[in-house]
Parts: sequence; C-alpha cells; structure tokens
Amino acid sequence: MNRPDDRAGDIHESEAATIEVVSLMARMPEFHCVKREALVYLAKLKPRAYKPGEVVIDGSEGSNKNLVIILAGSCDIEKSILIGETRVWEKIGRVHAPAVVGEVRVFSPKPPIAAVVSAQRSLALVVSHEAIIELFRQSEVTLPVMTENFARLSVARCKNTAGCYLQAVNELFGENILDTKELLAKLAQLEAVVESGAKNLDLDGEVFNDLSNYLEWLDHTLALITHIKMTQDFAIPQLSQSEIPEGITLSATAIEALNLGRNREISISQALTETVSRQVTGQLKMENHIGFFLDIIECIEELQSLIPYAHEPDI
Repeated sequence: MNRPDDRAGDIHESEAATIEVVSLMARMPEFHCVKREALVYLAKLKPRAYKPGEVVIDGSEGSNKNLVIILAGSCDIEKSILIGETRVWEKIGRVHAPAVVGEVRVFSPKPPIAAVVSAQRSLALVVSHEAIIELFRQSEVTLPVMTENFARLSVARCKNTAGCYLQAVNELFGENILDTKELLAKLAQLEAVVESGAKNLDLDGEVFNDLSNYLEWLDHTLALITHIKMTQDFAIPQLSQSEIPEGITLSATAIEALNLGRNREISISQALTETVSRQVTGQLKMENHIGFFLDIIECIEELQSLIPYAHEPDI
C-alpha cells in the first residue's frame, strides 16, 4: 500500500506532466485560439508513450475521426493501397513533434483513411471528434472560428502533400510527365473556397468533404509512386519478343520497354521511365494518375517475370 507521501509524490508528478503537455500544446498553431484552462482538459486525457513501429491509429473506419497530437518524437503516415489482389501499406510522410495529424478528419463527413505509426519512441495523444468539440466549447470558441482554423490547417496539409507528390513524380519521371495545371488549380480552388467561407463564417461539412477527397486522392497517388520507387530494381531482361515464353503476356508498354532495353545495360525502371515519358509527356490528367501508376506497377511485375529467361546483352 502507498504511504501518504508516496501519493503526494505521484500527484505532484502528474501535475508536472500535465503542465508540460499544456505548455507544448499552447505553442502549437492548431491551438492558438484555445484557452490554457481548456488545454488542461485535453492534457488530462493522458498522452501515451509509443514504441518504434507501434500503431497510434490503424486507419480503420473507427479511427477515422480521431486527431493525433504528437508531443514528442515522430510518426510515419502510412497509406493502404491495393496492388492486384494484395493490400500493402506505404509510408507517405513523416511528422515530427510538436505536430497534429488528422486535422482534415475532424469535420469531414468522409475522412481520408491513413494510419499513424510511431517512427521512434514518441509521446502522442489521440483525441476524439467529441473531445475536440468540447475543447473549443470550453474555450468559448464559436463553431465558425473553430472550423476556419481547421480548414486552413487542412489546406496547408493538402499543399504539403501535393508538393511531396509532385517531387516524387519528378524524381522518377522528370518534370514534364504530368499536367500539373489541373492539380494546382484544384488546390487553389479549395484554398479560395476556404478563405471565402472563413470571411463569411460559412464553412460547412461540404468544404471539408472536398478537402478530404482531394487529400485522399493525393495520399493514394503518393502511395503508388512510393511503391514504385521502393520496388527492388533489376537489369532489364535481354529477350526478344520471339523469346518470350508461352503463357507470359506483356502489355504494350512492357513490350516497348523491353525493346528499348535491348542490348543496353539499363534497369527495368529506367526502361519504363524512358518509355512512359515518351508516351504521356504533359498529358496525364488527374483522373488518370491512379490508373497510370497501377499500369506501371503491373509492367514492372511483367518484366520481372522474364528475368529467369533472360540472357546476356549482345554488346
């Protein structure tokens, strides 16, 4: 049984931890309009320590509306994608403390689905939609002001993710493969809607739904391009079309890449990059991005299936 002085020490440590958490959150822009007393309410929900690789939220529908406040350490954002009949998770970003993940989730009728996984020993607080509403209620912050704050943060998240996506595509295929005007115009449109709605105090669930759909699309495409970049690369198989074994069917793009790599010491990814860059330079519309990258992944698998039958290049 604890002695009275032991309990007093526990209470003192608990109060000190609460004060430290409140001080951290008070410096975060996400909570700039929240009273310190309300942050105490949030801190008392008890942040939890996570080991490296431990899941903070798993990306399931039940965790969609939760906000994650990372107080120490860092977390990876992972997105689930379907490759053929196999579901895989790809890391699409890393967030360092102090930071918030899930600002788009809180008010969206259809929140984007992604998992948050501790990248190192981290301290994080998982907060429900209801707790966030209560937090701002205690701060006497009106719903329009609260939604304005989160909408602007959501736009910033979309901008950051769009930048990461375009950088990843440019690194792999070069700068001219995408029609970026449509993608950036959509982002500018969302930002304009948020600014207009904030000015008129008229931000509703539909705005957050549009932001959520856009971020979900960005997360999906970024996960696909990440999957392509992380796939182990091999030398392009040296085979003519007549040497392709029966039972193996190649797409037109895979055949073109195979022919392009004949008697050249280049990899599968290099041959495919060169092939698709010729095919779609500056013509890839937003609606076709996901299908395009899935086709590339399929081409990689097709060309890798030829490796056991390849011979040395005739150089």
